Amino acid sequence: MPEQDGGAAPAPPEYLGKEEAQSLVARWLAPGFALAAADPRADAPHDPDTPPGAIPRRAREFAAGRRAARAAARQAGLVLDRLPMGEDRAPLWPAGVTGTISHSDRLCLAIVGPASAGAIGLDLEPETPLDPLLWDTILNPSERAALPRDEPGRAAMVVFAAKEAAYKAQYPRTRRLFGFHDLEVTLMPATFRATFTSAHPPFVPGDAIAGHWGRAGGHVIALAAVPL
Repeated sequence: MPEQDGGAAPAPPEYLGKEEAQSLVARWLAPGFALAAADPRADAPHDPDTPPGAIPRRAREFAAGRRAARAAARQAGLVLDRLPMGEDRAPLWPAGVTGTISHSDRLCLAIVGPASAGAIGLDLEPETPLDPLLWDTILNPSERAALPRDEPGRAAMVVFAAKEAAYKAQYPRTRRLFGFHDLEVTLMPATFRATFTSAHPPFVPGDAIAGHWGRAGGHVIALAAVPL
């Protein structure tokens, strides 16, 4: 079951309503992984791994992600004391631990599990249409052609979230930065497939990452997994 972070100030009512989002993600978790949530708006103790010079809003979001990650680690039976950010801005998970963190301006979710369970990526976006000005940057021509006539912007946001989740899931394997067009997402009713369109060793064109997506608690949520 998802776990709320402990020790923080009482959450606003609109945050408590996001249990729907936690319940959705919990159904997708593979054995060994655990999920926890935190409120990125809450005043809480400063996290020692917060990047120097972070503005207050960013510091709260960072601390919320680390609170959620530590709560998820405890639930998974793992030890997670510190979680600094690397030069690539990705969390530096300790040996034997893997995880993923994502937040909107209202909710932060973290998933943590043993590294032997593989790599995962979570993305959490507001349930709003993707700005058409961003479509050419994010969508491949085939993805754009597949958008439904009815509310294409909402579908485009799902593609965006799926790409973000797949990118996070593959990053521990490749340690490479690449663009949105290097993955091509095919959406199914509750799942997706993100296929590499270019080589990023050990992945070659045609390799695919599987994932889940859904809408809950005012968010579009996507989770991708890369097995060992």
